[in-house]
Amino acid sequence: MLHWRKYAILAAVILFFLLMGNPLGTVGASERGILLRFNAVNGRIYGEGLFFRVPMIERVIKMDIKIQKEQASAADPCGP
Repeated sequence: MLHWRKYAILAAVILFFLLMGNPLGTVGASERGILLRFNAVNGRIYGEGLFFRVPMIERVIKMDIKIQKEQASAADPCGP
């Protein structure tokens, strides 16, 4: 009869630690999120919006994808 209480407490503790690790995040406009699992590239790329990650195992690095202009004069092909 008391076995379900042990499982309920264990489930509550696991849920607490998952929520403490902030499992949800957002990627803004003009950004992409690269998922890392144990600091190794997983190959998954998030577009803008909400994403879910496993705390303490996965993290997301945000990269800016805006177009950056650089001007160079014709006289100096190597730039300033």
